[in-house]
Amino acid sequence: MLLALGLGVWPSGCSMFGGKKPAAHVVNDSAIVARIKHRLAQAPELEGTQVEVHSARGIVELTGRVGSLAQKSRAGLIAASTAEVAQVHNDVVISAATAQ
Repeated sequence: MLLALGLGVWPSGCSMFGGKKPAAHVVNDSAIVARIKHRLAQAPELEGTQVEVHSARGIVELTGRVGSLAQKSRAGLIAASTAEVAQVHNDVVISAATAQ
């Protein structure tokens, strides 16, 4: 029995370190993307722009084209203020061809 205890072998169901770790908060990236896309579509100042949204573990990447710095900034602010977003990478390009 001493040998078994010395090697850290315990009967099944026992925890050598005691206590349970709390479950990690799982971020729903699909829900984040859907919320951001909905909010972008509702913003009149972004009408006619092409902004794509991707999320991985709450880190959002915006890509696509807009017509002005103001539109790029607005898209970034919308994403950043969305629930469960930890960080935003605003890689949207300002393009004269997209300008309204």
